[in-house]
This record gives sequence, C-alpha cells and structure tokens, in this order.
Amino acid sequence: MGGKGGKSGGIKFAKNENELREAVKALLNSKVRGGLTVTKVLVEDMINIDRELYVSIALDRSQRAPVLIASAEGGVEIESVPKEKIFTRRIDPLIGYSDYIGREATAFMGLQGDVASQFRDILSKLYRVFNGEDCELVEINPPSS
Repeated sequence: MGGKGGKSGGIKFAKNENELREAVKALLNSKVRGGLTVTKVLVEDMINIDRELYVSIALDRSQRAPVLIASAEGGVEIESVPKEKIFTRRIDPLIGYSDYIGREATAFMGLQGDVASQFRDILSKLYRVFNGEDCELVEINPPSS
C-alpha cells in the first residue's frame, strides 16, 4: 500500500534556492503515481535523521475505512518488510483517530519517551491531513540512503 512518492518522481531534494526553484518547477503539473497531476508542492527543510520510520494512512476500500500502517523499518519498500514488523490498524471512520491507536503503534514499534510522544503527535496530524483533505493516502517514508 506504499505510495512510492520518491520512485514516482513525487519527491525532490534541493541543496540551495536555485535547485529548489528547479525542483518545484519540475514537479508542478507533472504526472506522478497513477497519472495524478501535481497541483501543490510541500517544501520542507532537509534534516539529518538518526532513525527512519514508515507511517501511512490509506483508504482501504475493502474495509471502507482508513488504515494506519507503521513500521520501524523506514527507508525501504514497505512491501518488502515482513508482516510481523508492520503495525496495521483500521481507523473507525465514525470515531476517527484516537491516541490509544498511537500508543498501540508506538508500543508495537518499540518507541519510548520523547520519540514515542513525537510520533503520536505526527500520527494525529497525519490523520487530520488525511481526513481534512479527503485523501486516499498520506505517507511518510524517508528514502533509503
């Protein structure tokens, strides 16, 4: 269920302002994943990271609900991660995301302290984006180094 944003050309990196302009110019109105047209670009600062995690919320049509998928195995194809290392939880569309789902995910992934708290905050915000923007998929998966 991964979005393959990087592989579809939906993620660009820029080391300076000129590269940023070129990347945004290349992305806008381009086609990515399934022929979708890029109409907006999110720009974020590149940061050095200690650990890569994977998280997505995807619309599962068979369950008629969003499904949270998370793994401590970020930076790789989620499809190649063994199922026992992937946290999957249906989110009841009538109730929405609850922090208990975040607590289950962080416990499953072995996250503790500030990292667990930050991850739960990201999950909550990711669900708000998913629901508020009527998404089929929101995903955070750092590209492999």
